Amino acid sequence: MHHALILHCLISGHALLALVCLVQLANCDSCSANRILWHPVQTHQSVCINKSLSVHQQRVQNVQECILRANKLSGLLVAQLNADTRQCSVFHYQSVCHLIDAAASSAHHTQHSCTVYANPSAKSRIEFHKKLSTKFQGVWVMSDDEDASKSNLVCNGQTQQWQAINVTFTSEGAKFDGTSSKMTLENVNFGDLSLGLTWLLRLKRQPSSYQAFLENFDCDSDTIGAHLFEWPLQGKINFGTTKQFTPTKDIYSTAIMTSDPNQFVNIGITAVPASELYNLYHNGGFVTDVTTGSHNCGTTNPQPSCFSLGHRIPSQNLLTGTVRAVGIANFSLTEAEISRFFDLVK
Repeated sequence: MHHALILHCLISGHALLALVCLVQLANCDSCSANRILWHPVQTHQSVCINKSLSVHQQRVQNVQECILRANKLSGLLVAQLNADTRQCSVFHYQSVCHLIDAAASSAHHTQHSCTVYANPSAKSRIEFHKKLSTKFQGVWVMSDDEDASKSNLVCNGQTQQWQAINVTFTSEGAKFDGTSSKMTLENVNFGDLSLGLTWLLRLKRQPSSYQAFLENFDCDSDTIGAHLFEWPLQGKINFGTTKQFTPTKDIYSTAIMTSDPNQFVNIGITAVPASELYNLYHNGGFVTDVTTGSHNCGTTNPQPSCFSLGHRIPSQNLLTGTVRAVGIANFSLTEAEISRFFDLVK
C-alpha cells in the first residue's frame, strides 16, 4: 500500500511531490489516515513572503522537514522554505494568498529564493481563485470545514471571515435553524454596489413567505442597503433596494422556487442600477416573468460595508435551510457567467 502511494506521486510527474509523499509515509503511525499531499504552488524565485506574517516558523534541514512541521498544524495552510536561510514558515492561506504571486517590489516581500507549498485544502482554494477572481470579489463554499467555509475563496486582501452564530457546518453547507442561526460579514470593501452588482446563492430551504437570504447594510448605523429574500409568497424571489440606489427598486418573481425543502436551488440577482437593468436568476437562466416597482424602505443613503446571511439585522426573518455557496461581485454578469459559477460550486 505504501508503494502504491509513492507510485501515485511519481506518476503525477513531480519528483518533489514524491519526496513529500515519502516524508508522510516515514512519519505516520497510520499511513491510511495520513496521506496528505502538499503541492508546490510557486517555483524557486527571488521573492519570499515576509516571515513576520507566519503562524509558525523555524529552521529546518530540508523541504521534507518543513512539510513535516507544517502538517502538524490544521487549517488552510501554505508552507514556505527559504533556500538561503533554511527558514520554514507556515501561513494561514487567506492572509497571504494574494501575496504569493505579488511583485518583488511589494512591501511584504524580501529578496531570497523561496518555494511555497499548499496543503490540499489550500490547493483547492487556489484553483477556485484562478477560475473566479476575475469575476467576483467574494466567494464562499460552505462545508463541514467551518474555518474554510467562512473564508473568502477570492484572494483580494480581504481576510475578514463570516461570523457565525448557532450555525451548523455540514458536508452539505452551512445549516440555519430558523430560530437563532445567522452569519455576518463586517467591514469589506465590496459592499458598495452602486456601479453594479451580482449576488448568487446555492441553497435549500424550508419554503416561507418571508425569509432573508442575503442583505448588505451600513456597519455603523445598521441601515439596510439592498436585500435578496423569499417574499412576499412562498417560492418567490425578491430583490429590493433602499436609498443606496436611486430610484429604488423592488423586483420579485412568480413562485418559481421548489417547495421541496431537500432540493437545492441556484438563485441570484445581477444588475446595473445606473441603467435600471435588473435580472433575477433561477436554476440555469434569467427569470423573464417578474414584477418591478419602487421600494419604500429606508430613509437615508447607507454606506454598506457589511453583509448578513440568513437573517435581517439584528435577528429578523431568519432562514431555515442550508447555504452551500455565496458569490458577490461589484458588477453585472451574463447568464452564462452565472451558470458557470454554479457549476463550480456544486
